[in-house]
Amino acid sequence: MALAWGGLPEEHRSAFVAAVSQQLQALSAAPESVLAARRLCLVLAAAAVRTGADATGALVQQALDLAGGASAVGITLALEIQAAVAEEVNDAERTARAALVNLLIPRLIEVLGLSESVLDAAAGVSGLRAAALHAALAWLRLDERGGGGMVLSPGQLAQSRGGLLRGAMAALAAEDSAVCDAAAEFLVAMLSQGAMGGAPHEEAAAVGAIIAALLAHRGAAMAGEQGEDLARAICRVAVAVSERDVTVLVRGDADGLALTELVLELAEAHERPVMEAAADYFLMLNTVPVADRAPQLGEPLFRRLVAAVLRRATLPAGGLFRTSTRPTFNLLLLLLASV
Repeated sequence: MALAWGGLPEEHRSAFVAAVSQQLQALSAAPESVLAARRLCLVLAAAAVRTGADATGALVQQALDLAGGASAVGITLALEIQAAVAEEVNDAERTARAALVNLLIPRLIEVLGLSESVLDAAAGVSGLRAAALHAALAWLRLDERGGGGMVLSPGQLAQSRGGLLRGAMAALAAEDSAVCDAAAEFLVAMLSQGAMGGAPHEEAAAVGAIIAALLAHRGAAMAGEQGEDLARAICRVAVAVSERDVTVLVRGDADGLALTELVLELAEAHERPVMEAAADYFLMLNTVPVADRAPQLGEPLFRRLVAAVLRRATLPAGGLFRTSTRPTFNLLLLLLASV
């Protein structure tokens, strides 16, 4: 499409974009046409990014204007445009991507405000929460392919759009599994190494808030089979915490010890998918010498874990070995050698 689009005369491209924009405005007033309107959002994003900086900036503003009407349809389409623009930019050729990233980053905090407001106000609207998390993450990943990773660190996001971070933590407990998964993906990405970060105490506070939020979900995550999606999400985020800085978890602080206990309880209480989601957490703990860990993170912990792994790592009937069992078996072998 890029070559065909670039070969069109400027007046033809402008006329096409204007016609699609006009149609999108019309469809935004008709809730029954949301699917068609969302497809037009993708078309507009592709056209704008291939046209250049001015068109891309204008489309970002159009998205904000759509959201300004406060209708669910307008907000949905605005989030769709925001996500599509960021994804198109990250897929652009290197030179074009760098120029567009430089154009969009100054508007990052403004754009994230829409996702923040949705997460604050739409606890009962699962579709909007998932879309808000997807759009926000797409913008926070704008520099990913340029080698910079996430644009903001957890501390920077907490300082600039704290409601977005709090909303993601709350969304982990959503009944809709798509929202739960989107929230886990968002938090895992935020905890990954990327932006240099702000003041150390701000980064520590943000990570501490994420740990506290995971602990607050314990009751729901332990609520039998209906808590399994949340349990798996908690384990995924806990793994990201451990990979970001395992020393936070092994030095004996109350919340760090409580998180380890929670992950172990979830692995003990739920079926194999939760154990597999938790496996890397305990592998990360094991990267720290026993002498450098809090006493609670030594032999007693790993004896409990081995017992839990043995219950989950049995071969299925007939002795067939499934690929999805490998993380659990790898963990079991390491633990047996450690105890």
